[in-house]
Amino acid sequence: MSLLFGGLELPDAWQDRVADLVEQDSRSVDRKVERRRWEQRIARVRQGLIDGLLDTATTKKAITEAEAALAKLSETPHASIAAGSMLTDIGELWPHMTDEERHQLVRLILNEAVVDLKTGEVVRLLPKISFAPLFHILAEQEAG
Repeated sequence: MSLLFGGLELPDAWQDRVADLVEQDSRSVDRKVERRRWEQRIARVRQGLIDGLLDTATTKKAITEAEAALAKLSETPHASIAAGSMLTDIGELWPHMTDEERHQLVRLILNEAVVDLKTGEVVRLLPKISFAPLFHILAEQEAG
């Protein structure tokens, strides 16, 4: 994680790209239909737990995913731009942060990080909703 966050640098026009990504996403989804679908899924999952069909871990994971999808439906460019503003100086600050501060920051930004313990390579990152467009931009930048 140190290399990831210590070397993090957003491109110059990242705010415009975030606004474009959020706008594209909002146009592609009928938000009312999607919101109703995710809310119904949460209700079904909870009922599955009550009926004994699902265990607590499965229920928690399914509800967390549904809540993340609901949060994404409410996402605005402003939220992602504010999130990105927090990260503009992270490359400079990272070396001066304590391990606890780094841990807290990573937990603020990511829902999940999967690391291959044999190689130490980051296999998958699942950012929190507000940070998702930023990770998309960083992936574009790295691919380009």
